[in-house]
Amino acid sequence: MIIFGGYIRILILLATLPALFLAYQVYKLDTIEKEPPKMLLHLALWGGIMIFPAMIIEIAFGWVIDFAFGGYVNIFYILVSNFIGVAMVEEACKYFILKRRTWASEEFNYRYDGIVYAVCVGAGFAVFENVLYGFSYGLGTILLRAITAIPAHIIFGIFMGHYYGEARRMENIGDPSGSFRYRAYSVIVPLLLHGFYDFAASVEEMIWVFWGFVVVLDLIAFRQIKLYAARDVSVDGDVAYDAAYDEEEKNGNDF
Repeated sequence: MIIFGGYIRILILLATLPALFLAYQVYKLDTIEKEPPKMLLHLALWGGIMIFPAMIIEIAFGWVIDFAFGGYVNIFYILVSNFIGVAMVEEACKYFILKRRTWASEEFNYRYDGIVYAVCVGAGFAVFENVLYGFSYGLGTILLRAITAIPAHIIFGIFMGHYYGEARRMENIGDPSGSFRYRAYSVIVPLLLHGFYDFAASVEEMIWVFWGFVVVLDLIAFRQIKLYAARDVSVDGDVAYDAAYDEEEKNGNDF
């Protein structure tokens, strides 16, 4: 029993540490005004809880997809299964709790806050998912996911939070259509990234495409989050800053 208990503790620790480490790196870049740790912990816990409704919806979607394709697995089945049956479900669940818990918060006063919030939700989701995978498949799976799935969920959160923070700014400066557009991006962009990640991982012939995608996505996210943190601005807008920001967008330096 002692050995078994030690194994469980190691499993949970290894499932948790990579997500905590990466989330903390994102948190450190928030240099203007740190978010309350209690709020971030709640977001991570709720992100973890969302794994359960996501699993239920994924199972239901799986039945629908199996029925639609008559149980025949081909490339289109894999595409639909990964982009709709998994990526759409998981990113929608994460976005749901993100918006519900943060959109009206007084703490949400800078654009970069959106990234911090989304990453905390994604980290919580990734940890709970990783623990479940660990119990099902063992430590080897957790170690592999530490360099693949965990960073991926953090990166999906970075992209979701980027557009989510921009949506909040648009709302505050009186541009509801712009806010709606960016909120749509905050789901669609991580959905597409997540869907392709899962699709490439599911097709044996695309294994090198998968690893190339992981490396490139990591590098892009690392570069862009540093740029975005460095040019953070209040969600109430800043005319002088926005002019420079728009110029950078024209030069292709945005997401």
